[in-house]
Amino acid sequence: MPSELDRILNTYSGVEEVQRLFCIDNIEWSDELPYYLRDIRTPRNNLYPGALRNVYKLEGKIGVIDFRTQSESSFVCEAYLPIPKTLKAMQGEESVAKDSDEIFCSCARMCSLKDFGVDIKCVPFFMPDGKLSVCAQAAMKTIIAHLSREFDAPNISMPQIQKKISEGDPFGSDGLTAGMVHRGLSEISGKVLYYIGRANPEIENSSEHKMDSSNLYAYIESELPVYLVFKTEDLWWWGDQGDETYHAIVGIGHTLDENGRLDYFITHDVSYGPYRLLPVDTVNEKLCEAIVVLPPKVNVGFENAYLSMKSSVFEFNDLLKGKLKRDLTLDVREEIENGEVVFRSMLVSSTKVKEWYSDPTDFYGVRKTTRDVYIYAELPTYSWLFELKEKGRRDNRNFAQILINATEGSPKPCLINFPDGALRYKNGVNEMVIGRSDALEGDPGLRKDMIYEKWRRIQG
Repeated sequence: MPSELDRILNTYSGVEEVQRLFCIDNIEWSDELPYYLRDIRTPRNNLYPGALRNVYKLEGKIGVIDFRTQSESSFVCEAYLPIPKTLKAMQGEESVAKDSDEIFCSCARMCSLKDFGVDIKCVPFFMPDGKLSVCAQAAMKTIIAHLSREFDAPNISMPQIQKKISEGDPFGSDGLTAGMVHRGLSEISGKVLYYIGRANPEIENSSEHKMDSSNLYAYIESELPVYLVFKTEDLWWWGDQGDETYHAIVGIGHTLDENGRLDYFITHDVSYGPYRLLPVDTVNEKLCEAIVVLPPKVNVGFENAYLSMKSSVFEFNDLLKGKLKRDLTLDVREEIENGEVVFRSMLVSSTKVKEWYSDPTDFYGVRKTTRDVYIYAELPTYSWLFELKEKGRRDNRNFAQILINATEGSPKPCLINFPDGALRYKNGVNEMVIGRSDALEGDPGLRKDMIYEKWRRIQG
């Protein structure tokens, strides 16, 4: 098997080493170093007080990799690597390539390297040292780093994660159970949800929520990295090295095929390499366990929100029929029951929903009749947004949106926008808006990258 550095750099078509720096301050290695000096038999002259840093030009963009000076398994410590222009996968004997217009790495953020004055759009990548940490701690670190940037949660190192979970024991080479990971993440941020996958031998007797590609997609669309457990033999990139060992990776994005359908998830395999394509079928058939950390103040998971959404759709559809006393321009209940609807689901803040669907500048192309519904609507801090699109439609336009309150103990609708009418809360009272001249035109679906683009232009 190629070295960890080769596996990382082989992800890119163009690689140029720009600079190599010794004794760089790296928090992960700084926290690991005392244990190597004190508890692990390593000649002191082989240990440096800081990490080694390599700066690369990767397909024309800057990337940075920090290295340990000693390790049980991986000298790569952490890395800030741009999203590759092309991602490749093997489906049996066939090679598959996904280009940048098909790649959606929703958990990526601009990470600032202040000393260089450079910003790298990426999901930070952490590799375990093999003694103090293995895949579980490194996967947790990826999630914790994201929560720290997004929600001001504590950003602790892999040795600190291990000590926190294992009652002070700094050595994590035996790995962590899903229960330990769940408990550790619960102490760091918001509500933590445990899911069981089809490949788990306990699935038949389990009362836990089941994880498949639909709810994993919903969480990743919500820009939440997800902790996933597989056997290495079921991950194509391990090849002949794969076995029945349980292994943690992190879901961070997805790709779409030429028809706009979900076909792969993007993952960081913390023990192998970043930006690995994971087939949807592998998630549906081979996933063992998954753990999701919700943002602070969010109490409703995807499954409960989805059930509430469907019942709300049917009730409001029937209510509209009674109010209008005619056939609906689009009977949403009928469309769903006939399997003609595709749901796009994501957890969103009220700020982003209001910005998109009531934007007075018309930057996003939302209809005025829709903007009028949203502008005065009262929304909770977070909602599950469901955009309903006709099956087979290739563009980003949807014909309806339903928002489910995600902050209370039980889910309930806070806004429904259909072609023939809408329901919203205003001044604490639900209010209906019915009858539209542009009923079937639809609206473009919420795109967070376009929101960022608008405000970058204004700021520039």
